[in-house]
Amino acid sequence: MVYKQVPTKDLERILKVLKCYDFKVGKHAITQNTLANVNKIFLIKTDAKKYILRESNPVTALFHLRFEADILDYLAKKKFHLTPRLLLNTRGDLITYFEKKYYSLQEFLPGEVKESVSNLIRFNDAKLVSFFMVSAGFTRSVQGFKGKIPRDNKSLYFYAKNGITILHSLIHKVPSTPIRKLLHENQNLLEGFISDLLREMKMNRYDEQPKQVVHFDIHPGNVNYLGDKVSGLFDFDWARWDCRLTDLACMECTP
Repeated sequence: MVYKQVPTKDLERILKVLKCYDFKVGKHAITQNTLANVNKIFLIKTDAKKYILRESNPVTALFHLRFEADILDYLAKKKFHLTPRLLLNTRGDLITYFEKKYYSLQEFLPGEVKESVSNLIRFNDAKLVSFFMVSAGFTRSVQGFKGKIPRDNKSLYFYAKNGITILHSLIHKVPSTPIRKLLHENQNLLEGFISDLLREMKMNRYDEQPKQVVHFDIHPGNVNYLGDKVSGLFDFDWARWDCRLTDLACMECTP
């Protein structure tokens, strides 16, 4: 991860947010992750520990943040130590609302991101084995989760079944004219892909398979490594209730 100095006005806001926790900053250093492009991620270094403060994307609904927090809290109680543990604020809540923004404070996961979806030069066999083992451990640990599912939770099958209609409704909303033109030029190809996907899902009775919480965005850029072993799994922004196959399919596309 690459971190930069935090602007003064952001730093003042962060310090106010930290006062919402039973958290004594003391000597500290606060930097911002430069790679995060959905949420704002701040690294809080104190004398003894490191923490991550996440400022959620303003378009993310509160019920999605609650769902994600409930999953991570459940995993912590199940002693699955490879996902971040969220800290309660002084009101006993995992989500903090401050100046019209939502925050969560979590313990720092050891290790570092060494790979990305677009750069797998160092993704050797040992890393791959650890990657799949951690995914399997996550699946087992989260199977008993009974939390509230977001009301707009849609399965992958829903998007395949309605994919062509959704594509038509969204193309004209793409702000970039060159990209919109490219989509129009390849519309038949995209529609064919969606139709083939739906046919295969129906053939394999995808929507009849058991469902549970899935990460839905599990790839090398969302895990930390210590050597060749995964030391942390994070970024649950897309977590949802669906078939386990969605995580496996994402992982299969990685190497």
